[in-house]
Amino acid sequence: MKKRLLEIGINVFLALIIVFSFIVVGFINNNIFCLFLAIIFYSFISKSSKIKPTGRLKKWIIVTSMLFAVFEVVGHVTDINMRNYDVSIIGSVFKIKNIISIGGLFTFFYYLLSYIYYYLCHFSFTKKDNYNTKKLFIIFLIVMLIGWSIYFLTHFPGILSSDSFDILGQIKGDRPINNHHPVFYTLYIKLFYEIGVALFHSTEGGVAVFSIAQMITLAAASSYLLVFLYKKKIPILFILLFLMFFTFSPIMGFYSITMWKDVLFGAVFTLFIISIYKLCEDVNRFKVGNCIFFIITSILVNLLRNNAIFIYIVFIPFFIYIFRKKLKEAIIIIISILILFFTIKYSVLNLLNAPEPSSSELIAIPLQQVARIVVKDGNISDDERKLINDLISIDTIKQVYAPEIVDNIKFNPNYHAAIFNDNKGKYLGLWLNLVIKNLDISVDSYLCSTLGYWYPNYYKDAMVTCDTDNDYNYKQKNIIFSLAYRYTQKVASTEISIFSLQYSIALYFYIAFIFMGVVIVKKIKNYILCYIPIWGLWLTLMIATPDNGVFRYIFGVVVALPLLISIPYMKDNE
Repeated sequence: MKKRLLEIGINVFLALIIVFSFIVVGFINNNIFCLFLAIIFYSFISKSSKIKPTGRLKKWIIVTSMLFAVFEVVGHVTDINMRNYDVSIIGSVFKIKNIISIGGLFTFFYYLLSYIYYYLCHFSFTKKDNYNTKKLFIIFLIVMLIGWSIYFLTHFPGILSSDSFDILGQIKGDRPINNHHPVFYTLYIKLFYEIGVALFHSTEGGVAVFSIAQMITLAAASSYLLVFLYKKKIPILFILLFLMFFTFSPIMGFYSITMWKDVLFGAVFTLFIISIYKLCEDVNRFKVGNCIFFIITSILVNLLRNNAIFIYIVFIPFFIYIFRKKLKEAIIIIISILILFFTIKYSVLNLLNAPEPSSSELIAIPLQQVARIVVKDGNISDDERKLINDLISIDTIKQVYAPEIVDNIKFNPNYHAAIFNDNKGKYLGLWLNLVIKNLDISVDSYLCSTLGYWYPNYYKDAMVTCDTDNDYNYKQKNIIFSLAYRYTQKVASTEISIFSLQYSIALYFYIAFIFMGVVIVKKIKNYILCYIPIWGLWLTLMIATPDNGVFRYIFGVVVALPLLISIPYMKDNE
């Protein structure tokens, strides 16, 4: 009886701590609801405590729970204090209530993940259906195109942002071509745009043909993924659920008709992960067809995103390790990819006389850290002030600084990029000295600059849905009934909870992390390699993002999500 009473007392205490943590991080703000919630948590803990993870699984759950708990608390503190320059964000994290909240949320996530992993790690299925895969590919393709057509018709002939008009200007010869937007995506647009102009003799006609081509490309990559999963004996019911996600997700619908480099990259990125899976099926030999597929997708991934080479640098050591038994062949494959990539890239750049993007693209976070130090009147010497003023005036920084985005500084007419380019060593030294002298402010700035990529409760508008002022008199128009347009605007809103959840960038990384954990626990370690590009992508954002919550940067993770969820179970069915 005493043991039972002690267990009840502990569970009640843990339930109350979890409720307190939920209040602190803003999950709940209704005091009347707290008692009801405490009862629910008590029941949840009592039931989940009977599931006792051990060994490798227990360690993974502990690490994951602590990460999620810390991200939630630190993220909440950062979010509410981002523009409060009188408060130290990192200092506030160490307040007693926040420390308690980390403990409470750790407890919550530990029991929740124990419950989730118990079922994920014991989950299995038997595929009984047998459909023609070629027909399935065509059906999936058509279904997605029909689903996305509502976005095409209500935002005809396609969605263009300021970046899109920059590319359009390069295609039309009004602006010098450059590699700020990868020239290979520009050439992809140019091909279909000029076909459209030739057929319809208008900018709108060119954009319409491009939009249709991009819709087909994205639908084809997504259909290939679903058929691949089906071939790996994922049941048709799950395939249909994934198809519904692709078809009805406003992210997929809007992005399919938006002139952004991230859309084509997302399609190719997914094929790249599939190619990795195919190689991992037999680490003792390289099949010629799989190697060719891997080499082609590797080159395309790097050509379609300027920072993808950093993703690849993260990927290479893991690739070499997984294929260490075929070390010579693995090294030859990687070297061949790098040689082909750099040869193709710089041959085309030289042919088009297209310069590389400004170095300011890579120093967004340092720029933001220096700016926050200036705004908060940190420890800056007179010589350091002079160096900053040469680059951009301190008065300008104080006027335009925004903690979530670097564009106010990077694109400010008073910012002299040429001075930085000519004195990189000096300015990087300046940044390092200022960070050391103002470590707390620098950490605050870093948290603000990366918030959306690790804190799931922070999200912005994920897409552009309306006209942008431009020099080409380009206009979108709704060519079907107005109700359809209102529908597309409503599902794109971040104001409605049921829709806004899908725009949480960090949530997709959380899901990928959880299912990678299943792969680790099930000891099919070769397939961890499929998740490495995801973390390489995440690291590029954590190191050099210009904005703390741009959804399109992680679009490749969205397209690849069905594969990331399915990987732990495909090996079971072989």
